[in-house]
Amino acid sequence: MASFRLRHSFRRAIGLLGICAWAAALSGCLDEPLPYVEAKEIDEKVTDGELAAFLRIVGALPEGTLPAMPAPFAPPPAWDEFRTLPVADLVEEETHALDLRWSVDWQARQLGKNRPLHRALGREEMTPAQFVGIALALGAALGRDQLPPRTDLEQVIAEGQPAIDALRADLRPFHSLSPEDRHFVLRQAMWISRLDRAERLDRVPPENLTLVRQHREALAKVFPAEFRTDPLAAVADLFAERGVPFEELPQTGTDERIEWDPAEALVGRDEPDAEFAGKRPR
Repeated sequence: MASFRLRHSFRRAIGLLGICAWAAALSGCLDEPLPYVEAKEIDEKVTDGELAAFLRIVGALPEGTLPAMPAPFAPPPAWDEFRTLPVADLVEEETHALDLRWSVDWQARQLGKNRPLHRALGREEMTPAQFVGIALALGAALGRDQLPPRTDLEQVIAEGQPAIDALRADLRPFHSLSPEDRHFVLRQAMWISRLDRAERLDRVPPENLTLVRQHREALAKVFPAEFRTDPLAAVADLFAERGVPFEELPQTGTDERIEWDPAEALVGRDEPDAEFAGKRPR
């Protein structure tokens, strides 16, 4: 948790420095008043006015929905068996990819040259980064609102941190692991996505939860399904939560692929053993 907050604080400081430098270059003087260009973070309150402007922008788009963006709630790792990097490096690679998906600047760049969006942004005097910041803050609040009532995010975070620490200490090249070890590592690596989601959802302020509940119907029309379902369900540990007794592996095959030919089936009655002949079953 501490490392996550440190990364968040560092990225935000760098972002503010970048904004100041951009404004200084534009105006030529740091003493002049600067326009408000800071983007919202997911732990900051979204106001009624910002929500209204956001809905007006989305409503002005041809589809009337949020522009296509890389999903912030990324799927769990699925590392190829031939990856030569150590497990620890793969963890850092995955963590960086998740950070990018929640980066306002990175997501804003993915919008590209969406002319209808930029026209709508211009009418509301909003930058692409500000728009993305509001979208991510609302999306995180929508996801938080979908959690089962008894979900304890702090407990999820506490359970996941030891698993991540163990993966970060694993210096074995991934391709060198046995199939069983690779399977175990990938199962543990689900904690990367699970912990990331829990930490981000835990940052959602109660004001944003109240806001999305009040405007649930309007937001449901503009946000994709991934924001309207339980974010932790897709990365749940079925072994721990549902007591699944076994798991089928690719190398052993699955039950649904078992084939049999009735013509080859042996049907009949076996002769009883001599010691049981004549005895009635109890």
